[in-house]
Amino acid sequence: MKRSVTRQLATAIAAARTGWALPIRKGQGVTGALFMRLMQAQIAGKLDPERLARYVAMRDAVQRAVRLLRTGDRTASGRAFEACAARLPQFANDPELDGLARSWLDQARALFCLRQGDYSAAEAHLRSAIESDIRLERDHGYDLIHVRRIHKVHLWVQVQAAQGIEAAALDGAEAILAYVNGFGDDLPLGTGWSSEAASKIPGELAAAMTHRVASDVGCLLCGLDRERSAGALDRLPALDRLTTGVHGEVADWVAIKRAWSEGRTDDFLARAISYLALGRRQTCLWYAVLLDLCRAARPLRPTAARFFCEEVAGRAGRDRSIPRPLRREMENSIDEPPAISWMPTIPTRRFHLVCVGLPRSGACSLFALFRNFRVASEYAQAETVRALVDRHKGRLSHDALRAYMARRDREGALEMDAASFLHPVVDVLVGLSDETRFVLPFCEPGAWFESCAMELQRVYHRHRSRGRRPPVWQRDYGETLFGRFDWQDFATPDTGRTNLRDPARRFLTYWARATGRMLDTLPPERTLVLRAQDIDAKRYRLAAFVDQPGNSLIAADRIDTGFAGPRSPDGIPQDWLARAATEICGATYARALKLCAA
Repeated sequence: MKRSVTRQLATAIAAARTGWALPIRKGQGVTGALFMRLMQAQIAGKLDPERLARYVAMRDAVQRAVRLLRTGDRTASGRAFEACAARLPQFANDPELDGLARSWLDQARALFCLRQGDYSAAEAHLRSAIESDIRLERDHGYDLIHVRRIHKVHLWVQVQAAQGIEAAALDGAEAILAYVNGFGDDLPLGTGWSSEAASKIPGELAAAMTHRVASDVGCLLCGLDRERSAGALDRLPALDRLTTGVHGEVADWVAIKRAWSEGRTDDFLARAISYLALGRRQTCLWYAVLLDLCRAARPLRPTAARFFCEEVAGRAGRDRSIPRPLRREMENSIDEPPAISWMPTIPTRRFHLVCVGLPRSGACSLFALFRNFRVASEYAQAETVRALVDRHKGRLSHDALRAYMARRDREGALEMDAASFLHPVVDVLVGLSDETRFVLPFCEPGAWFESCAMELQRVYHRHRSRGRRPPVWQRDYGETLFGRFDWQDFATPDTGRTNLRDPARRFLTYWARATGRMLDTLPPERTLVLRAQDIDAKRYRLAAFVDQPGNSLIAADRIDTGFAGPRSPDGIPQDWLARAATEICGATYARALKLCAA
């Protein structure tokens, strides 16, 4: 029999009191003791006694400075760090010891600068520490340094969060979670990351980093309202891939947080009861659930909840194990008003036009044309593409995708949405509003593939020239569209005359399928179909389509970035491409031509 909300709330409060009375069960991995022991053992095995003693003296001096910082004596800590920096010249003639000393000192000074609020200096120290670690890993065989580099990226995420750069902090946390759990191959700071290197991370250390980053996510979300919490969780698909077992604590919290964010109070309370009763484990997420319990209780039972919130605030003030952001929110929960639905103020739109063309089909020209209006080029690209990938892989429901697209539209409040990645969701976009109009620009299929191939070459070359790989989400998006996608197909302009035929067929097949689906789905009375090369010539027609004066649109001028990369796909015969385009896309292309705007 289903219990009443009052009974569930009383049981949850009792579970919280029970759980708080239990001792904290935090393993050595999360405290850092495990990694410290392994790292120091590796260093001791590589250095002779004299050099080891010099290193240990420097390490201990840095640790003393950090302890002073954690006691709150920043003045003494700052002097201690300056004394440590004065020791560096003694290592100048020993690259290995110099790298070890700088790695320790720069990471610790980054923490000091973070506490001081000097975020630019904190990032500078982290980049310097990463460079030292890369040299130690590459030149001196310290394979565990790879894990310490991830710790530095973790600290970089905390710097972003402290600055209020929510998107960067969430994306950085997502990258770490994906990387250490085997489904990511890059991180936002430094180079030399790879799925192969990630696979060699010891399981205990990977689990510890997962718990530490999840704790940071819990702290970051504690200051967000329901709607923003739901949006933040959507930016963290790696969390949804964590299951029971070693990650059970995190996986359970994700389900609890989603229930709270979506206003499913019964589900939230039912899940929170067992979670809170288990007590504090590897993360600080227990406190995050307790805070959400306070917030859920206020509108349900205001008077009784106030006494409970006062109890929580009092205990939080005495519990130094609670991260400061969570402790501050708990102390404020006494006077926090009951949660209400929040909706941003949206400027009045003069019209709403959405580009649903494929990539390389005219979104940039439309952006240039509508610069007198509220227009964005590829608005929320990475976030939206991740949502499309998650929907394709079954990690996101259709309703959740629709909710995300509605939020994207509401937050952007664009009059012209010039994006090249909205074509997979035309069915969702059509249903969001009867006022939305659509423009479908298209290219001749063979020319379209050539343009895509050249752009992919340029993107790949740009990332490699900077010593990085293209982002994982770009590869995942390619696989979502084309079934199989490999950057090596487009890595060089001289790929070979046969190597591009298979990718060409996949791309052309997608062109026909996607264009046909859009022609079938888009409402004719709200859709303008036109060739990409006619966009500028049809600007008066476009203006009339959205009920604006003809001279309000600016003549399109496609901007060449001047990027010095490959310029043409040499790996495919033109006659073969023309035949393939006709065979695969001919009927759909003819249909699109017939529907072109006069």
